[in-house]
Amino acid sequence: GGLSGLRAYSVHELTGTEAWRGNAELRWIGVRDWLRLVSLGVAGFYDAVRTWGPGSEGRGWQQDVGFGLRFSLPHSALNAVARFDVAWPVATAAGGRSGPAYSFGSGQAF
Repeated sequence: GGLSGLRAYSVHELTGTEAWRGNAELRWIGVRDWLRLVSLGVAGFYDAVRTWGPGSEGRGWQQDVGFGLRFSLPHSALNAVARFDVAWPVATAAGGRSGPAYSFGSGQAF
């Protein structure tokens, strides 16, 4: 996800000095080692974070859900993975954004 751990939120959208974060992701491999070059898969995920400290007053748990594509290079030295995700906030604050957010990353968190 983003630096905050929530893929539907921008980097500076969550504030505070301390945080608890949880992520759950279920991955499926659709094509394994295609042309001995790449493996292709999809993932569904849920992210949640709770922050404390200045600027976080009145904000409870922030959550998002989404899905993404996974591209793996199983024969590379680093076993590299590229992630393309789309996520939606579960609940939005008054006047907050409710549409999808797109993120890209490399590697897996776990």
